[in-house]
Amino acid sequence: MNADQDKELMKMWQENLQPASVDARQLAKTIAQRAERFDRKIFWRNMREYVAGGGLIAWFLWLSRNPGQRYQSVAGIVAVAFVIIYLWRSQRAQQPLDASADVRSYRAALLERYDRQIALLRRVKYWYVAPLYAWMMLVLFTVPSPHSRRLPYFIAFTAFAAIVIWLNESYGVRKLRKAREEAKAV
Repeated sequence: MNADQDKELMKMWQENLQPASVDARQLAKTIAQRAERFDRKIFWRNMREYVAGGGLIAWFLWLSRNPGQRYQSVAGIVAVAFVIIYLWRSQRAQQPLDASADVRSYRAALLERYDRQIALLRRVKYWYVAPLYAWMMLVLFTVPSPHSRRLPYFIAFTAFAAIVIWLNESYGVRKLRKAREEAKAV
């Protein structure tokens, strides 16, 4: 009888060591909600960029009434339009989540979203900073002013561009990679 009790205790102990069963539907729902939150965050970030870009384009159009500033205004419109179009094109390929997908598909979709944003931020110096920085340098070196007055602006513009690059390519990418690893572990 003692042997039977030992076997029963051993069986109960082994059952308690096995991981709890994971509800696949609940896990899929959790991952889908996380992907939707991420999509909303990216959507509103993009909307802020589009609104700011639209405001800048309107400002450049208003400045273009002055014939002396027309080429600078047109260059500004081109730079801002390039940034807005690049951002829009980078997001338009994203597929909506399939409501009937399984956990693996939701996880893959979420990881792909993180990968796309990481790739976008890693190239921010080319598609975001370079066109706007080029416009700033155009304005800086075509507006008549003494050379000594240009240096502080050059330093400020360059520092601003470097900060934007660092915030996106270092801090932003690191933050997204951490979130991606957390999503991968779910």
